[in-house]
Amino acid sequence: MHIRGVVFDMDQTLYDRDASDAVVMGAYYDAHRSLFTAACTKEDAVRAMQKSDRAGGHFGWERIVDLLVGEGVCARRPDVHAICTFFQEGFARYGVPYPETMDTLEELHRMGLKVALITNGNPVLQRQKISHFGFDTVCDAIAIGGKPEKRVFLDMAETLGAKPGELLYVGDHPLNDIQGSRDAGYVPVWIRTMPWDYPEVERAPWEIGNVSELPCLIRARFS
Repeated sequence: MHIRGVVFDMDQTLYDRDASDAVVMGAYYDAHRSLFTAACTKEDAVRAMQKSDRAGGHFGWERIVDLLVGEGVCARRPDVHAICTFFQEGFARYGVPYPETMDTLEELHRMGLKVALITNGNPVLQRQKISHFGFDTVCDAIAIGGKPEKRVFLDMAETLGAKPGELLYVGDHPLNDIQGSRDAGYVPVWIRTMPWDYPEVERAPWEIGNVSELPCLIRARFS
């Protein structure tokens, strides 16, 4: 099978969410110390946030906050909208990139492949993240919103001048990324940065631990 491009998810795929959680939770703890118990240190808050985000991130901020409260670090429950906004704005300003991401995206271009991005989320904040990380400088096309519906994937294929079956889609979310792209005819690749927490969804035919593994996978299986 020959492919003509790779389309990516962004959150939990192209930047280091664990490291970004650490930076932003540190700032949140300083700004909202009264929300945490007297015994909770900044390090405790960071560990609790990282654990809660990994376990609940696919199900939204209500779930993340439930898990964070369950960790016993909160003196009172944070407002879901407020903490979500603080973190999304923080990721857009201070998010930590994987050191290999940009090199990998540029290598894919050197291999003659199109590179694109489909990400869900608040369009303003997602575009700020995209600019912060520099993904707008290496992507041939970017779309925000629509996953897991087929239309956004089909529209992206048309934009790239490719058939869906000529494109890989790389993401962490079993439903939005893997099932959504598969239903549209893409070849899905699951990146193992988050748990496979949708057991009813068929697993992807290909799995990687980091985007840096993609060029080798493509040369071995899709050239």
